[in-house]
Order: sequence, then structure tokens, then C-alpha cells
Amino acid sequence: MAVTNLIEITEEVIDITVNNATDITIDLLTDNVQIEINNLAVPSILSAATSISFGGHAGMEADTVQDAIIELADNAFKQDTTPQGPEVDEGDTWYDMDDNQFKVYRETAPTVFEWVPIMLGNISVDSDTLDAGSF
Repeated sequence: MAVTNLIEITEEVIDITVNNATDITIDLLTDNVQIEINNLAVPSILSAATSISFGGHAGMEADTVQDAIIELADNAFKQDTTPQGPEVDEGDTWYDMDDNQFKVYRETAPTVFEWVPIMLGNISVDSDTLDAGSF
């Protein structure tokens, strides 16, 4: 197998010795060392996220790293309008920029799903309370 990439590493060592405030010596030491590396595990071309396989985790259905990133991004929204459509699923979060509320999409009654605000210390019936006891 022929060497396709030659990497040259050079080093200059400077040895500085201070014996006292008036006696300073500097020695320049140079050594040439040749290192040959076989089977270096560095790819010559980096792979795109669409070609790197993803084994799945925590219910994610993505097969590639690119699809996993998209799947994660589809679970969180930051916008003025209410997220809708097939990409909205139970457990998704939304920061409502109109009224500055953080909301979660959850089941509020059997087969009824809606965006519910998560608020600190709020005791209203239409929001979830977030406190240290919840964790």
C-alpha cells in the first residue's frame, strides 16, 4: 500500500535555565525525528449528516443524524402563532412569543390535546404548575 498523505511534524525545543538573576542560559536543542504512521484512522473526506446512520434513541424514528436533528427540532417551537398540523405531538413544547408563555402539548381530557401553559406557582386549572416538588 502506497503512502498517499505525508504529514511532517517539526518541533523546536528551547531549554531556558535560570540559576540566579544574573546567570541565564539558553540552549537551543534541535532533533529531527521521523515518524511513520500506518493505518491512520482519519477519513480523507468528511461525511455529511445525511450519510451517517443513527441507531435510534428514546422513541426517535430517525435513521440518519440529519433526520435525528430534524426530529428533535420538530419537537420544540418558538413563534407567535399556535403550532398546528401533523408535526405537533404530545410532549412538544412551544414558547408563545405573543404572551411570553412556555407551553406543553398534552392530553387535557381523554383524546383531547391542547397547548397548556407551564407557570411557576400558578394555581389556575388550565395550566401546569412547575415547582421543585415536581422533580
